[in-house]
Amino acid sequence: MTTRNDILDQLKTDLEDKLHPTYNDVYLTDVAEVKRGVYFLSECPNRPTVCFHATEDVTDDFTSGNDRSCYLSVYLYGYIDTDGLGDVDPVQDLVRDVEYFLLNDFTYADNVFIDAIGISDRGAEENTSLFDMDLRIHYMNEL
Repeated sequence: MTTRNDILDQLKTDLEDKLHPTYNDVYLTDVAEVKRGVYFLSECPNRPTVCFHATEDVTDDFTSGNDRSCYLSVYLYGYIDTDGLGDVDPVQDLVRDVEYFLLNDFTYADNVFIDAIGISDRGAEENTSLFDMDLRIHYMNEL
């Protein structure tokens, strides 16, 4: 039986283990830290940092035997340092890497749906950029 916690634990483990150029040479970013929960920029000194938390778990009408179809909604976001000169390449690379990871290297990749991606390149005053993603992970849960 798959549970919400199983999926979230696996997401953290897979992000820590796989989102590095040494795991797969398609990755451009070497993530320094992965955190589960809600964190402000000041709580993430080791960047790039990827954070996530569950926002909703919806049960679909479909059931098969004792299994019910569920969608776990996850808010995933990250911080990355930039040169402060309006260079958005680092955050674009991180978004690309996270998107590739979710759809290819994540244990539940076949069940991931990315609903939205947002990018804040912060401007020249600050040396950190932010991205966020809303995603759903489909799983079957026993009644």
